[in-house]
Amino acid sequence: MSKKAKLWLIISISLLVVIACVTTLFLVLFNQKSTKLILETPVVDCQTDGNKKLLIAKYNPSATDYVFYIYSGEYPDRTYDYAPFTASENQEDRYYLDVTDIFIDAKDYYYCCKLVGDSEKFENSKLSEVQKFTNKKSILTPRLSLTDKTLSWTKIENSVGYILRINGVDQKDIIESESVDISSYLMQTTDKTLTFSVKAIGKELYFDSEYSNTAKYTKTYTLSKVKNLAFNSLNNMLSWNKVTNASAYEILINEERTIVTTALSYDFSSYITDVGTYKFKVRALGNDDYKTGEYSEP
Repeated sequence: MSKKAKLWLIISISLLVVIACVTTLFLVLFNQKSTKLILETPVVDCQTDGNKKLLIAKYNPSATDYVFYIYSGEYPDRTYDYAPFTASENQEDRYYLDVTDIFIDAKDYYYCCKLVGDSEKFENSKLSEVQKFTNKKSILTPRLSLTDKTLSWTKIENSVGYILRINGVDQKDIIESESVDISSYLMQTTDKTLTFSVKAIGKELYFDSEYSNTAKYTKTYTLSKVKNLAFNSLNNMLSWNKVTNASAYEILINEERTIVTTALSYDFSSYITDVGTYKFKVRALGNDDYKTGEYSEP
């Protein structure tokens, strides 16, 4: 064999060896890559613990970290707009993220998560399904007051109306103003005492308020006017008709002196000693349930 042929044979064999080595290396690398596992797609949920809000993913011991993605705009399908929060940068435990200081406004928050694998055995997981958390906020509690028969309370921001509670029972109608005349409620019940409270109804992203302080109204009735007042000049006796539920009677003499009696007449023999004109009026006196009536005609 000539030198030239030998040279070409050596070159050919060398090329075959190089090709074989490259092919073997490629196959080894390919097999190594194909043996890497994709981490399981996580399941993530928002849980509240007192005043805290936590995004918690199912724990996976093969994950080296967890990345949570958060969004609060109008296009939750655009996951590329989500802000990433790596759990290891915020706390030692990596399978959750404290979002108490993130979920602070009254709005909808969207979130998802992916697991981070190591560089040798595990690849990153796919993003979890996007979840929504509606962050509601509290509103103030109304402060209630009662003047005569008008119930009024403080205006509460972020409310759409108010519910009135009477003797522990919520009324059906929503009150849009900050006051109400309770006369109609008084006529609808035979209860002597009515206790009122009110709560504010929160807007869509606000909780209802707590019930306010209570205001109590006790029904009272005004006694009838004394009738048939008469004076007998023969025996100086002043008399009148009985008023139902009166506790006593007050006699007004010449618009200045008063006498109280439980009887339906009074002897003025010892009082009328001088010549002159005497004018008498009488009214029925009330108690806890009944107001004192008007004076009779003189």
